[in-house]
Amino acid sequence: MVQRMLIIACGMMVLMAVNPVDALKCADYKKNGVAPPTDKDKCKTACTTGEGLKDGNCNAKGACSCKTVGSSYRDICTEGCSVANRVAVLALPIMALLLSLLG
Repeated sequence: MVQRMLIIACGMMVLMAVNPVDALKCADYKKNGVAPPTDKDKCKTACTTGEGLKDGNCNAKGACSCKTVGSSYRDICTEGCSVANRVAVLALPIMALLLSLLG
């Protein structure tokens, strides 16, 4: 039973990490000569230099979100921002479940 759950969890993490569609949408962003926002630092640069906004960061959905006014944000690309961090965040609950089953 535990082995089956481990295999399923590992398979899910591999599929999340290798999804090629995610990197295409933010990778296609081109504005004011900035690099595509595929990680946290590039997202901030795309928001400040590319969009002329105050700040930006990758969100949980993998979009690059730029701070507009107050606490409002606007996504400048929909997928592919900081995929590795998103996989790590999604892996934490899976690992906690597996550890609880083993312990």
